[in-house]
Parts: sequence; C-alpha cells; structure tokens
Amino acid sequence: MLSTGGIFHRKENQFDLSGCRIDKVVTLPKDEYIHFKNNMLTNFDFIADSIEDMYVDSNKTIHCLLVMGEESPDGVLIDSSGYGYARYTSYLPNAKLFMESQIQKLSDLIIENHENIIDFTDIENRYNVKVTPNNGIGSMLLNELQRQNVISDIDVQEDCFNVTYTIANNGLTVRDLLKIDLEDIHLCHADEEHDVATIVELSKNTLTDFGKSEWADVLNATVKRLYNGYYGTQLDVEGVNPQRLADFSNMLAGNCSEEYYNNCVAEEIEPPQVDMKM
Repeated sequence: MLSTGGIFHRKENQFDLSGCRIDKVVTLPKDEYIHFKNNMLTNFDFIADSIEDMYVDSNKTIHCLLVMGEESPDGVLIDSSGYGYARYTSYLPNAKLFMESQIQKLSDLIIENHENIIDFTDIENRYNVKVTPNNGIGSMLLNELQRQNVISDIDVQEDCFNVTYTIANNGLTVRDLLKIDLEDIHLCHADEEHDVATIVELSKNTLTDFGKSEWADVLNATVKRLYNGYYGTQLDVEGVNPQRLADFSNMLAGNCSEEYYNNCVAEEIEPPQVDMKM
C-alpha cells in the first residue's frame, strides 16, 4: 500500500529542484511505455511532435511533456530542448494519481464558478494550466467534466468548451430551447431593459456551429419565465449581458452584415425583415 518508485542519490545535502509545468501529456500502451523507459535516448515521434510544448520561460520555469503508461502509476517528465529524444528527464512517481487529482481540482473550480464557456486561454491565465483539445490535458479535463452529474452536455471547440448544466443546477437554458421549434419569440433580460427584436424562428437547426460558439453566452443564459407579454411570446432570462441579448436577437432578425449572418445562421434559414420592438 505504501510502495512507490524513486531515484535515490547518495549523501545529498539538499535537492536542487527546478520549477516545472506540465504542458502536454502522452499516455502510451504498456509495451510502448516500457520500451520508452528502457530507451530514453532514442528518438520518438511523440517527443518530436511535442517540441513546441517543451521550453524554459523567462521565469526559468521548465515547460515539459509528461509521458505515462496506460497500466503504470508513474511517469517521466521531459524537456527535449528541441530534440526528438528525452534530453532532460525527471522521474515522477505516482504521476497518474497526481494528474487525476489536479484535473479534478480544476474541474471543481470550473463548476464552482459556474463557467459556461471554458475558454482555454482564460484557464491558462487564471489557473496556470495549458488546455487544448490535443494536448492530453484537454481530454483529461473533458472526461472529468463529463463525469459530473451537474453537466448535461459539452460542446468541444478549438479554443474552448461550451458547457450546458443540468436543469437541477442551472435551470432551463436558451440552449435547451433549441431542442424544440419556437416562432416569433422575444428574449428579454429578467432585470434590465434593452432593445428587443422578434426572433422569427429558433430551433436546433437555426444556428451553425460557429453561431453556437459565437453566441454561447446567450445560449447558456437561464430562462426564468416564458409568458405572453407586451411584445408577444417573451422569455425572461438572466446570467447574460442585456446588450448581448439585444445583439443576438438583432442578428437573427438580419440586422447585421450578410457575411456575419451567413456565418452564424444555417443556410436554409432565410434572413427575416427587421422587426424592432421598442
């Protein structure tokens, strides 16, 4: 139970530790990991493919690659310094448990802060963790978030995750309404007044993938009330900037450039006439 691995040095007075940050994780099958650990001065494609993730920054922090095995608890930290082999290495015992605990902490922070748009640049700036869809860390975070019962859906983008929370945690969202066909609706902020435009049609086919990403903050807004109001069918929402609600409605009403409209709205949806409600 209390067994692990270690590298022991004889009569060391103190450890000369270097600050490092794991910027990429590669997990190898059992046999490949054993082969790597027994031949670390050999060139490997996964090291050559990760050269840009290994460097020393201005603060002398070593940005490194962590190599783990699918069936091994340990790992090896690598700074190849531009080479295709493990030029500088550090053994990391219990690497798998370390990564799992750190990813779980990051996931808990995201959920605690109720982050609907998990912007990768923002995550790096705030938590000092590099996340991309292809650096191993991104997939570990995605898997951990998908395990949470407060999250119903995650849309993976190149630079972010768009998260939809369950109704129990976040209430009904505008994104949830995309699952049904709505006509002639009006999105209104629950607490602040703003310009309102008629949305002629809102369904799962209304927006392109770009449109869903571009307007993720509006789609993730919480719906407080659906009722027949001054403008007609109204949805009072919260958790989003009121101006973004107005801009979203105006965009769907065709009150934007043709190029932007075509990028956001599916081709089969024809641009409606502007119908501003003041």
